[in-house]
Amino acid sequence: MNFLIRLFLIFVAFSVTSCAGFYRRINPISIDFTQYDTPDEVTLEYEYKELKGRKYRRKAEKNNIQIVALQITNNSSDEVIIGKNFEFRDQNNQVLKLYTPVETVDKIHQTLPNYLLYLLMTPLRFTDGTDHYGEPKNYYVGAFVGPILTAHNVFIAHQSNKKMKREFDKYNVINHTILPGETKTGLISIQMEKKGDQPNIYLYKKKQQFL
Repeated sequence: MNFLIRLFLIFVAFSVTSCAGFYRRINPISIDFTQYDTPDEVTLEYEYKELKGRKYRRKAEKNNIQIVALQITNNSSDEVIIGKNFEFRDQNNQVLKLYTPVETVDKIHQTLPNYLLYLLMTPLRFTDGTDHYGEPKNYYVGAFVGPILTAHNVFIAHQSNKKMKREFDKYNVINHTILPGETKTGLISIQMEKKGDQPNIYLYKKKQQFL
């Protein structure tokens, strides 16, 4: 019985600490936006959003990446294409660096090989009493706990990464055509110079470049 209790406590301890994190959807269509930029041609509503999954939030903070939910309404008679004829700028008129969904996932995803370290528990064993020959009873609990925790965490991390990729793909606005009169709800990830930066965001028509 003591052996089973110890095995259970070890399993719980490793499950709670350093385990894979879940991705929780931002779901921008449910957001009541509070920040606005309303020039004649487009209306921009946006809200900075902190990732709810601890693993993803920490990696975004480490890489100085801000996630922004937004809604763009095309009030003009022309198509609006983010990255082609319109671009995001800050209050200093500096063009903001955006990441595509693929780049975003690459920057803040959970690294699956990290969870293979649980396999290092495989040699773990406990000695509990002696057998009828007087030899110590060895229980190789690591052979059970190590592979189970590895498979569990790799699965969760993989599924969470896929979930994040699906949401950023679904709400991608980069190179997306917004037709006249159309409203597009989306997500963008912005590379900031400093940790915690949250500049005002504006949507400007790109300046034409002449050869």
